[in-house]
Amino acid sequence: MSAHLIVVDLGFGDAGKGATVDWLCSAEAGLGVAGVVRFNGGAQAAHNVVVDGRHHCFAQFGAGTFSRVPTLLSRYCLVEPMALASESERLAALGVVDPLGLVAIDGDALLTTPIHIAANRAREDARGSSRHGSCGRGIGETASYALEYDAPRVRDCRDPVLLRAKLDQLAAHYAPLLTGSAHGFEPIDDLVRMYREFTCAVRIVDGAAELARMVARGRVVFEGAQGVLLDEWRGFHPHTTWSTVEPRNAHALLAEVGASGQVLGVTRAYATRHGAGPLPTEAPLEIPEPHNGFGHYQGDFRQGHFDLVLARYAVAACGRVDALVVNHLDAVVPDLRANRVSRNSGAADHRPGSNSVAAGSVRSAAGTENATPAAATCSNSAAAGTVPIAAGTDDPTPAAGTWRAAVAYSTQESGRITELPLGTWQDLAHQQHLTDLITTAQPELHDIDGDMGAWISTSLDIPLALTAHGPTRADRRAHAALGTAPNAESHTRSGALASPGAKSRRPTRVQVAAMADANHPIGFGDHGPARADSRTHAAVSADQSARGSTPNGRRSNRAEVKLAASPNIDHPTRVRQDVARGAIGGVH
Repeated sequence: MSAHLIVVDLGFGDAGKGATVDWLCSAEAGLGVAGVVRFNGGAQAAHNVVVDGRHHCFAQFGAGTFSRVPTLLSRYCLVEPMALASESERLAALGVVDPLGLVAIDGDALLTTPIHIAANRAREDARGSSRHGSCGRGIGETASYALEYDAPRVRDCRDPVLLRAKLDQLAAHYAPLLTGSAHGFEPIDDLVRMYREFTCAVRIVDGAAELARMVARGRVVFEGAQGVLLDEWRGFHPHTTWSTVEPRNAHALLAEVGASGQVLGVTRAYATRHGAGPLPTEAPLEIPEPHNGFGHYQGDFRQGHFDLVLARYAVAACGRVDALVVNHLDAVVPDLRANRVSRNSGAADHRPGSNSVAAGSVRSAAGTENATPAAATCSNSAAAGTVPIAAGTDDPTPAAGTWRAAVAYSTQESGRITELPLGTWQDLAHQQHLTDLITTAQPELHDIDGDMGAWISTSLDIPLALTAHGPTRADRRAHAALGTAPNAESHTRSGALASPGAKSRRPTRVQVAAMADANHPIGFGDHGPARADSRTHAAVSADQSARGSTPNGRRSNRAEVKLAASPNIDHPTRVRQDVARGAIGGVH
């Protein structure tokens, strides 16, 4: 059997999941992908893909659409039909024939309506300077309302009478919040009519049966949304999304059809965050960001140095990561000597404790997609068998362009730490504690003298595979085929899968001791927005059991506190009994 692939973002989102999925589905990869399954999130997803001069920001369509790979929106997705229709029109304008014909939607998926969106924006406006970093797409309102009420679902669009009753109840619930706000929605009759038209344009299916058909045809790629560090239960509360981002949803869907898959963890070579919340390594890198800019509800697109502490935590939250995707290795890190602070000194202006997110924020640069200065590029070589880091001196001032990474934190509570403790699942008190811890933590930054992708792979003890150092297809070179292998065995340390009888090829540019074992198959990496920027380092092999994963119920454990139908600005459903902070909610 071909290995099904589960693509998850190990950061705060925007790591390049779309570009990775696009490449996996392309003819260049040769993986025979039969379908893309979205297993979390909704229309707030923004997966940028650049192929053959075309750029599209995938929201609800799977990122394999340019290759005409069909999409299944699973029951774990929040579906916004009008946004889906608008996205279909944009894809058609880019030359995709009949985009909606490529989409199937599980009838059990929740429906995000203009009522949810208006409520989300009114609630976030009421928070003022205490905004949580919402996308303003109604995600949190959709999920929270469904905890306590018979919420509209995609299948209801087939029944105008039932749908109208649910929409009337929804509107009445949010009336106190919306009264006097700047946000409204279309008349209910108009919504019912539009949703009825929606049912004629897409296939509404039994999700398990549709997935079984996909699996029977070939390999399936599960495309995650957002990032693990925003996960509803594992993210840094309250700055999280109302979605399970780590791969348990994908594992559960595969288990239902008697299959399993490999987890591909996606990360950039540096840290980013869009929205409020801690970013311990935040710094004014000013790396051009053509597809992520200022958002009304999220604010600036923020950047910082790679954070190994957070990466380790994200891997732990996933249960296992079988291979790495390292993106944006073509980025040029500026010389920050003027802002440098030694690991033994106090906080600088760009630290999170500076009382201003803007102090470390980076507004989207005006550079083009190919903006890569000729000077100050990162080194592509390292000593054989090792990827060293510079000694942590009190005044590290390497030449411009050297990568930097946080290898530890200095904290008031626990001193020097290299890992964050993974608490009990759904323990929001623990997650709030972690938020408080990393908000004041001082990162211990080191300079990386060598290949950044290989250093990340070695540091996390997870194999790296696909690499890219530019935005063109010529920059994505496959070093070995991504193959299939029956009866593959799990690697005892990293969970990576070996191809029996086949030797894993190490990268030709750098020899990394931890990757020398033939039992370490290599995963995927990306260094730019286009398929040609990826290189395959070794084989991705067959199915393996989804050990450590459990089926995920849709937030049933959050329903112990009733959601008040009032204009209060916080969701009572997410209140923790032992935390007396006023900021409750998430990145909706």
